[in-house]
Amino acid sequence: MLDLHIIHTIRNATKYYRENESAFNALFPDIGASLRTKYFNAFQQDISFDKGYLTKIEKFPIITTSLVEVANDANQFLGNRGMKNNLVILINNECTINIYSDEYDYGKVVHRVIQAAMLAFKPDFLRIGYLNVEFVKSEEFEPDEDLISDGVKVYGRQLTYRAQQQLIVPPIAQPFELNWDLNPNLV
Repeated sequence: MLDLHIIHTIRNATKYYRENESAFNALFPDIGASLRTKYFNAFQQDISFDKGYLTKIEKFPIITTSLVEVANDANQFLGNRGMKNNLVILINNECTINIYSDEYDYGKVVHRVIQAAMLAFKPDFLRIGYLNVEFVKSEEFEPDEDLISDGVKVYGRQLTYRAQQQLIVPPIAQPFELNWDLNPNLV
């Protein structure tokens, strides 16, 4: 669910920074006022979101996410037992956020807004059960050869975030015997 939570975070931050120019400007103290104004005006264009590359890319900019979950045996509870006889597994989530833009500067702006969003909303991630949220890395912002067509350059950049969470499953109230007769007709 980390990818879904990150997309919601980016959407909320985008709305906030579009409506609050002074907060937006505070994200860019290292550039001049005229460039900040240019960036703020450019940031007003719509951003498309696509999780798991479900749609054909029609327009840019677009943000996609992908999620990998792994468990680490060293961090698991014995028998996956937690308090009150709950079943518990610690999950390490790694979410890659892909930014694609046909404008180089716009991609840089979105990158900064995402980093700010993940910092500003980190308490909300912790409140809903994540144990931590960490920025891992970002890749160079460069033309994406797979998306270049008809002379339109598309720039791409990836940001990676990692978060750990506990999946807690209450015990089944009415135990039943699982039928182990496999049905060959199920696909």
